[in-house]
Amino acid sequence: LQGDPQALRDATGRALREADKQIDEILAEEQREKFVDFRKTGRADIMTLDLQERLELTDAQTAEVYEVLFETEQKLVEMRDEMRDSGGGRGGRGGGGMSKMRDIMEDTDKKIEKVLTDEQKEIYQEIVDERRARMRERMGERGGGRGGRGGGGKGRP
Repeated sequence: LQGDPQALRDATGRALREADKQIDEILAEEQREKFVDFRKTGRADIMTLDLQERLELTDAQTAEVYEVLFETEQKLVEMRDEMRDSGGGRGGRGGGGMSKMRDIMEDTDKKIEKVLTDEQKEIYQEIVDERRARMRERMGERGGGRGGRGGGGKGRP
């Protein structure tokens, strides 16, 4: 993966998801709660560092982006845990999970864009488009979400 930052990010994301799944399966409930707390900060740190590098964020921008991503990660972890506990299934199926997740991510994108310069916003839009393409690809690998493959353009219904 040397020399291919996108492939490295993709591989890291897959490895993190698989690790979370394996860890979750072996932990006792009390341990699982502590792990959830860890997950709430761990991914926000990683995502902030990635954006800091790719967008050349100032220290002030980095701090604001981290707060937004930390809040987002908390919401997403809570949502995933609620879906798991209620039997909502994998990957956000059931109960409008994907719709809620999409709303959270769109809100996050808007908050992040507020702290960016015009030039950074253009680069960030490319990052968002990459993320959506990866999500569509993952959904296609699982047989699509509601309505099968290819649902709506740009990741929207």
